[in-house]
Amino acid sequence: MNYYLLSTYAVFSKLYDAKKSIYELLAHYVVTFIEERKKYDFVLSSFVFEFNEFYGFNLPQAVLKKVLSRTAGVTFENKLERYYINFKELPDSKIADFNEYKKETDEILCNLINFVQKNEKSELSKKDKELLYKDFSEYLLKSNCKNEKNLKFITAFLIENEENKDYKRTLSAVKEGIIIYSGITTSLISDNAINDVRGAWNTKLTIYLDMEILFHLYGYNGLYFKQLAEDFIKLVKEINKTGQFIELKYFSEIEKEINDYFYAAEKNIENGKLISTSTAMSNIVENCKTPSDILLKKQQFLTFLKDFQIGKDENEYYTEVNFKYNIEGGEFEIHHYLNYINILRKGNNSENLRNIKYILVTGKSEILKQSWNTTIYNDGDIPRATSLDYLTEHFWFLLNKGFGKTKLLNSFDVFNKARIVFSSLISANISDKYQELTEKFADGEVTEALVAETVADLRLQNRKPEDIKANEVDFLLNVLSEDSVNSIICDNEIRKAEYEKTKETLGEKEKEIEELKKYKEIVLKQQKRKNAVKTVISICKNVLKRLFPSIFAILLAFVVSYISVEKFSKHYNKIALFFSCLGLFNIKNIIDFIKCLRGK
Repeated sequence: MNYYLLSTYAVFSKLYDAKKSIYELLAHYVVTFIEERKKYDFVLSSFVFEFNEFYGFNLPQAVLKKVLSRTAGVTFENKLERYYINFKELPDSKIADFNEYKKETDEILCNLINFVQKNEKSELSKKDKELLYKDFSEYLLKSNCKNEKNLKFITAFLIENEENKDYKRTLSAVKEGIIIYSGITTSLISDNAINDVRGAWNTKLTIYLDMEILFHLYGYNGLYFKQLAEDFIKLVKEINKTGQFIELKYFSEIEKEINDYFYAAEKNIENGKLISTSTAMSNIVENCKTPSDILLKKQQFLTFLKDFQIGKDENEYYTEVNFKYNIEGGEFEIHHYLNYINILRKGNNSENLRNIKYILVTGKSEILKQSWNTTIYNDGDIPRATSLDYLTEHFWFLLNKGFGKTKLLNSFDVFNKARIVFSSLISANISDKYQELTEKFADGEVTEALVAETVADLRLQNRKPEDIKANEVDFLLNVLSEDSVNSIICDNEIRKAEYEKTKETLGEKEKEIEELKKYKEIVLKQQKRKNAVKTVISICKNVLKRLFPSIFAILLAFVVSYISVEKFSKHYNKIALFFSCLGLFNIKNIIDFIKCLRGK
């Protein structure tokens, strides 16, 4: 396992930005390797093997031969066919910041391992850690890796850490170095080609675009994919300024795919519901009320392709003359588009990128996997199909755009690419579940109502790259961990049962609440009656309290008028006692009244 690989690529970028020539750049690595391994003498074939193994490179023998011939301190003996080294004459091989980048990439890898272990809830074995590192390196090299499980964690980890400036700086340097290295290895095939790896593109190349890429360009698949496609088209246009070298086409079968897709959109409008979960279908049917609205959008799309000079290829590939280059029907499954490219190339696939003449650019992962599968094709073949960012990176390098302060394309951003790959994984997962659901409906295992509910759930899970948020990574990882639609159906059934149970509980609660309301109303009425009685009594008391002295005075005056003064004086003590008792009610008024009598 080569744990120096990523830091090696980062240094590629550092040296490139320092305006080093390809010779000088590779010479740094050659001299460092010689000094590290103390290579006093060697034959070329063994040197190339050990050098590539040491750095994780795959540089052609012709390139390294040319570099060795121009490096001071290295001599070649024709008779013995061996190289001899004079260490005192070797140039300075100090590679700037190598150890610093090694430390930074190791930290990222360590945190990636911790991220996976946290989500897996288990410790990774040494073998699993090595595989994760290998897959992480492959992801940075190709924006993809064969192990979908690790790819899921790698992209999720990058999305979660996209605001980390140290990660961004380190991984950007790694990615730039990869582009430079890849540009060198796919452009150099002879010992006289090394001086001409950067500069104008001057060979004919026909690029076939599949429906996904055409939809990217039009914006049907979202903003991120549209930006990537536009970056690619800009470079194509720049190449074609000096001559019509690059031609963009699509197979006649792609036209059928487009027609079928828009027809499906018409059916969605007619049925009044959207079954498909894809972003493109949602964008096509948006604001459309009738099938004729879909036809108008289709015509606008085809007109757009003509404006970009992307035309349908009318050629027939399975002619008797070309049938000998047919590679379908063998031991391994071959997509017919890859077969078409092989026929167009007439089986010549080992040329460099400038001379392959034909290539397919696709967004379909199954085609890309086949194209890179070395068990199907020869190890040195230029792939018959590739991704959009692969060609964009190579055009960028070969046009000598450089890095440094230059504004980089969106295709080169490791974190943007993580969003795109993660979104694609989610879409593929949803597509598989949708297909499984369709089959279950056809077999009568699920009802139409359940299909509608499940599709609604699937649509909620779908994400365009620009819609993926760092704080929902855990939720989306759980979505990807569900490999069957049965889990969604089961969740729906559980939710239904919980809803019914909750509904029943709420019904009982509502009855209790109604009874409680009635009880409260009765209590409230009783309380109001009590309060009313209390109020009446209080008012009566106050009235009597205020009127009593006056009533008493009138009665007393009436009594006195019938009693002589003599009798009053005789019974004074009794009258005083009587007044004292009455004074308990309002003593002050009574005393005042007595004083008034005495005054008479």
